Amino acid sequence: ELIEELERLSLPFTDGSVPTDAELRIAQAQLVGWLEGLFHGIQTALFAQQMAARAQLEQMRRALPPGTLPEDGGSGVEDLAGRQTRSGGPYL
Repeated sequence: ELIEELERLSLPFTDGSVPTDAELRIAQAQLVGWLEGLFHGIQTALFAQQMAARAQLEQMRRALPPGTLPEDGGSGVEDLAGRQTRSGGPYL
């Protein structure tokens, strides 16, 4: 889809004539809009992937037997969301 849309943006400039200033401005605005849409799509995909990974992690945590995770969270480390996670354990 993105390739087809980009080709539509470049179609008016294939005839070998020099584009006018107004045509270049329109093409620039269309290209900026196309790039913004591309970046938004990438952000959305990354966010969805992050949410799926977080859901999978929570599902794995729920599957652990009782007593495997600290209940009070006192010996853990905070993750990026500010939640307590389990630390690596004691160092010898």
